Amino acid sequence: MTIGSKIKVLVVDDSAYSRQTIKKMLETDKSIEVIGIASDGIDAMAKTLRLRPDLITLDFEMPEMDGFSFLRWLMKEKPTPVIMVSSYSDTKTVFKALELGAVDFIAKPTQRASAELRGIEKDLLNKVRGVKNLNMDKLSKNQIGGKIEGIEYSKDAIVFGKKLFPNLTFKEGSIYELPYKNNSFDLVICTEVLEHLEEPTKALKEILRVSRKYLIISVPNEPLFMLSNFLRGKNLLRLGNDEGHINNWNPLSLKKYLKKNGLKIERIRLPFPWITIIATK
Repeated sequence: MTIGSKIKVLVVDDSAYSRQTIKKMLETDKSIEVIGIASDGIDAMAKTLRLRPDLITLDFEMPEMDGFSFLRWLMKEKPTPVIMVSSYSDTKTVFKALELGAVDFIAKPTQRASAELRGIEKDLLNKVRGVKNLNMDKLSKNQIGGKIEGIEYSKDAIVFGKKLFPNLTFKEGSIYELPYKNNSFDLVICTEVLEHLEEPTKALKEILRVSRKYLIISVPNEPLFMLSNFLRGKNLLRLGNDEGHINNWNPLSLKKYLKKNGLKIERIRLPFPWITIIATK
């Protein structure tokens, strides 16, 4: 995928209604091209090898070969960014998909063939467009930074990352105990991590330790994030709150939290529905 080129997508789902609805949603964006659809994992294998998509949307429950089995094959044979689109959105399923190499997960509002599926359109388009902006690769291509490294706790995700971006460095590690000396990096980027952690302050102190000066922190703007979920019928029993989001921040509470832990806020941006802060030690 080159700058300015369309994002070529393969849609994999056993439901004919879901396949066509996802295809139509994606095709509302002129920067996205659906180059194929597949009804199960076996069909998806053949079309992945033949069509060479930039990204795959993948259902979990399918005949012949389910989504997890296809993910394992894909990350071994043809590493490609995958967004899971499934009605199975429990924490165990989501984390397993991410561990196997999926870059993101979108929950279908219902298991039935229903017009409610159109409710994921905005989320789906944002996440597909986001594939062009994978942080480390974008930094490298723009020659920002002499040394760029990524930390990941999942071995499968590291294998995927190394195959997808062979020129970048990935290491296995925990955010609670980073394998670097003090002040190792001019800039540390931590995006969509702190909201999932049981000990966010411990993690924040660790990324502060390895940063020489600059940090970029990004988390969901939870009031807006929850509202957008609720309005499209997602996580209704939890009032729109994602089950995996242990910590909830709005712009003011995040600024207060970071300042309390020794950071100086330099700039704040609010791309819906996120909070992104540039800070210094």
